[in-house]
Amino acid sequence: MCDRMSGRKEEMRYPQTIDEAAELAEVRQLIRTGAGRAVRLGRGLSYGEAAHASGVSVAAIWRWEHGTRVPSGEPALRYGRLLCRLMEQGR
Repeated sequence: MCDRMSGRKEEMRYPQTIDEAAELAEVRQLIRTGAGRAVRLGRGLSYGEAAHASGVSVAAIWRWEHGTRVPSGEPALRYGRLLCRLMEQGR
């Protein structure tokens, strides 16, 4: 996932390509399985810090991680990019 997400433009409209749809599916899997939350917590980021770093609201991240909403659109892709950066830092 992280390889596909690097170098994306922030102005991207969602989804434009099959690759973007695949990226979104991978972000959803990370969040659904709890891996995204584990990465965030493992790097010591609060909801607020993750929200600020990704440009996504605290409420959206909380809802995604607690399974009350399905990640979608550009916000989900931005949060996925943050998770990729955090995973890369942990290596």
